[in-house]
Amino acid sequence: MIPSTQFERSDDSAYFDASSSYSGSNSLTSSQDPGYLPARYIHDSGADRVPYVCDMGTKNPFNHKAASSTTDSLEVANLEASITEQRPLNVPPDRVLEEPQRKRTPGTPQQDQNSFKKRTTDALFEDTLDLAPFVNEDSSTLDRTTSPTVGSVGRKTLFTNKEGLPVSSGTFINGAGTVGPHACTEAGDDLQRRARDADFSLTQKQKSKIVKAEAKDNQRLSKIIKKEAKVEKKALDLAIDELANLQRFQKQAVKDEAKAHANHAKVLSAFKKQESAFLESKSRHESLQGQVSAEAERLEAVRESAKTATEHVAEKSQEVNGLRKMFGIDEREREVRLGELKETKTSSLWKV
Repeated sequence: MIPSTQFERSDDSAYFDASSSYSGSNSLTSSQDPGYLPARYIHDSGADRVPYVCDMGTKNPFNHKAASSTTDSLEVANLEASITEQRPLNVPPDRVLEEPQRKRTPGTPQQDQNSFKKRTTDALFEDTLDLAPFVNEDSSTLDRTTSPTVGSVGRKTLFTNKEGLPVSSGTFINGAGTVGPHACTEAGDDLQRRARDADFSLTQKQKSKIVKAEAKDNQRLSKIIKKEAKVEKKALDLAIDELANLQRFQKQAVKDEAKAHANHAKVLSAFKKQESAFLESKSRHESLQGQVSAEAERLEAVRESAKTATEHVAEKSQEVNGLRKMFGIDEREREVRLGELKETKTSSLWKV
């Protein structure tokens, strides 16, 4: 006999604990049946979950023992048919077994109880296929819709600067991981319908047991949320400390800027004074330079005049020397002539 199905559900939750539903001879282990591939959970905060179903063929995924009665055999056959009818989007129809058409006939209360177990088992494994998809061994890569990077929270931030660029920050820039829109899920219509059907078939004792189990899970989840709140508070304190350090750097930078501004003003004032003195000295220098140029021109003119005068003196000296020589010669010739005239007068007197 298949043990009674137990799964957790509350008014606020539509998730079932599929891992604890079957144990003992019906445990899902790959060691019991080499042809069966266990389910692997692929978590994705943003992408839709697409179940992967391996080619199960006619093998029994639960590796159960031979049924001891006709009722047990019927339950196992119904369970296998409910699993094999689940076909994902990326598995061709020829790899999924088609469920044979079965007629529903009224039966005994024991058969109705078995039918209730069958419906509960179907709902359980439909949810198991949704939450824990099967993965083929021959697939080297996962579907892009189930990849953790597609639709991931860390691909973009919720805050942008005035240029429209994303704000780079730490772990909690997009909020906590346990709360917020990225941590919430919405159950589809099919899942809600299955939850209502399963809840309608449960007894009050089973509901009470599920509620207690969910309360324990809620307590554990509350502890996790509180711990994450402490971690987020530490991250916020660290960011505030970094901001305080940056503000201290800013304050020191303002002081350095004020000091540099004072030094610049002091040096600029001294430069202005020296520039004023320089311009005044330059003006005097240019004035004296003009005077020097004028005096140099005057000196050159005087020199030329003196040179010309010297040349005139030399010419006059040559003339004077020539006149002196000529006068000396003339004086000598004049004395000779006078002497001759005197001798001529004496001789004339004796002849008479």
